[in-house]
Amino acid sequence: MIPARETFRSLAATGWREGRFVFAREGGALWHFPASGTDAEASFAVEIDLPEANLSSLNLSPRRLARAVRQDLWRTLRDVRGLWPVVRVGENRIAAGGLVAAPRDAGRCRDRLQYLFDDRCRGGWLASAARRHDRPTRDH
Repeated sequence: MIPARETFRSLAATGWREGRFVFAREGGALWHFPASGTDAEASFAVEIDLPEANLSSLNLSPRRLARAVRQDLWRTLRDVRGLWPVVRVGENRIAAGGLVAAPRDAGRCRDRLQYLFDDRCRGGWLASAARRHDRPTRDH
């Protein structure tokens, strides 16, 4: 579930910026969303379970995983006007979605994101999120 836009203001205040995006922790989850504000009201989300195991046992970086999911989300929905992509990475579940200006677009966006359930997408995310031992991590 993607919360209302007001929630992101408080998350941004406690999070950290990397370029044009914010990472913020809430409980045991990591949020990843644009640093700029939005007027979008309608939300949509697709939840994905990672049945393989939890992130820590796979030695995965939640920050890298969130970025990889957001990039796939953006590639799929880049033609949607006013898209504000949001990703939430929990211990073994990912919520990918966002906010859009037109409520009618929310349902269409959710339908187009069904490909995120594909094992090939998940495999790519997990590979890109693997911690690399040759350089320090920036996970907070």
